[in-house]
Amino acid sequence: MNTSRCDLHVHSTASVGNDEWYTRLFGCPESYADPVRQYDLCKTRGMTLVTLTDHDTIAGGLQLVDRPDFFLSEEVTTAFPENDCVMHVLVWNITPSQHEEIQARRRDIYRLCDYLNSRKIAHGLAHPLLSPNWRLDTPTFEKALLLFPVLEGINGLTDRRIEQDLTTIVDRLTPAAIQDLSRKHGISPFGATPHRKAMTAGSDDHVHRRCGTVYTELDGVGLTPGDFIAGCMSGAARAVGTQAHLHTMALTIQNTSYHFLKPREVGTKTFRNPFVEMVDLLGGRSTGEPGGGGLGDFLSSMKVSLARTSVPLGHASDLLKIPIDGADEADARVVDGISQLSNKVIERALEEIIDAAQDFDLYRIFGALRDIASGLVTTAPLFFAADHFGRQEQQVR
Repeated sequence: MNTSRCDLHVHSTASVGNDEWYTRLFGCPESYADPVRQYDLCKTRGMTLVTLTDHDTIAGGLQLVDRPDFFLSEEVTTAFPENDCVMHVLVWNITPSQHEEIQARRRDIYRLCDYLNSRKIAHGLAHPLLSPNWRLDTPTFEKALLLFPVLEGINGLTDRRIEQDLTTIVDRLTPAAIQDLSRKHGISPFGATPHRKAMTAGSDDHVHRRCGTVYTELDGVGLTPGDFIAGCMSGAARAVGTQAHLHTMALTIQNTSYHFLKPREVGTKTFRNPFVEMVDLLGGRSTGEPGGGGLGDFLSSMKVSLARTSVPLGHASDLLKIPIDGADEADARVVDGISQLSNKVIERALEEIIDAAQDFDLYRIFGALRDIASGLVTTAPLFFAADHFGRQEQQVR
């Protein structure tokens, strides 16, 4: 390999923020990925340099700073003060003192950009067509084009159906277009050639499955973090990888949900979360016994429903098993397995309601209603993923 590679957008357990409604609803952190494991997986997957870009913190990265091929970075949550449009800015190869200065300015994107450019700190706009609070409009995006010479061209968690939109916009930028935008918004553009954007790539991985599979590549071996980042900022690097399929987003949410909910079952004998119980059943870890109350009854329904599917139990259907490569295929298999079993649980419950209603059997009706509710709970992460991708496409339009 005659190149240097780095996934410039990776998260760990230090990313405790919850920008999305799904994580806000449950007070759930965004990642349960161990920093050391993220580092090891990036190296296994061919990265010559490694960084972490946790939300507004370098706590995860500080566990790895003793490694010569690691450098500190973060993903900064900032906003346009005129409309509170939240954007994320990736800041690379920083010091702890620079992190403190960045955090002191992050509430105002203009102050943040002034500081980063005045100190020549490498940075780029993460997922430029996506605002976490969905307030990105045309004028705000035009301002972003003036503020950022570097854009994240490929993000491993954004909808791949909109992959070409950013490329199309950037390819059509000209010096005259930048001048027009500058006059329109009263903002002097940053960068030596502001119509030519340098492009980076990162997996935006939160769950160990994709770190090091979407990355930025630069010709040359043995590059230091400083040399590598300088090459990226100059536009000499290549963005490698693809954006996400719906399965990618769904499995990320499922994985985070499982790790959030599983510890809350400790000491509980009569009830366990239906989603956790389904994941454990499919992964071959189920410990519940049918017929023992809330848990056992739903477990019985799942086992009966499982016979109506072609889903295998064990490694192939286990979302906790981390693929070293081939994440697309593995993600699709796991998400499809959960979806198949959820569908069959609900389908069987509806049949049960019809049969029980004919016999006026209220006990069976209530049991079937419980299974429908539990089945819907298990599909919630997939619904959120679909909602998120739908909003992405709508915002881009």
